[in-house]
Amino acid sequence: MRKRKPKIILGAPPTPENPYPSNQITEEHSDGTSVTLMPTATEEVIREYEQAIRDYPEDAGLRLHFAIALQSIGDLPSAIVQATEAIRLRPDWEFAHSILGFALHDTGDLPRAVSHLREALRLSNPDQGETTIRWGLSKALRDAGEITNARSEIESAVDLQRNLVSAESGSPQLLRKIENELASYN
Repeated sequence: MRKRKPKIILGAPPTPENPYPSNQITEEHSDGTSVTLMPTATEEVIREYEQAIRDYPEDAGLRLHFAIALQSIGDLPSAIVQATEAIRLRPDWEFAHSILGFALHDTGDLPRAVSHLREALRLSNPDQGETTIRWGLSKALRDAGEITNARSEIESAVDLQRNLVSAESGSPQLLRKIENELASYN
């Protein structure tokens, strides 16, 4: 009998009542704004990913979500290994390149972070994460001392997010965060 491939995502482990738990927590503020947070993976979630990877080693999605879970607990070396493996399995996946770029940035490996974030941008769709990728790239470029390029990327991120907000498909909260960061460039 073939095992059913699990769909595990960061957050609470899947249960029969809730096989696809949310990987996000929304924090509501008294001023009417809200912030979406990524929770920290639990040991149980990490163990379930480890088992799922043993059962399905060629599943790029499992590997990338495992990388995100590992990143949430601060295990950046292991997150980098899993994200790299996801890219080996699916080289044209912009999300995998962006997650690897963010993890590399967090370790201080700025040249590789910039390279993977640029690749993610090249592969991305404006409605599916380009704003976040440009924002992350701007941070990596800024930390690498490439201020002019960093400013250009964050300005592009602001423009993209403004367009998404005006089309009612983007987050005004994300736009405010990026605009605040852009203001710090002055």
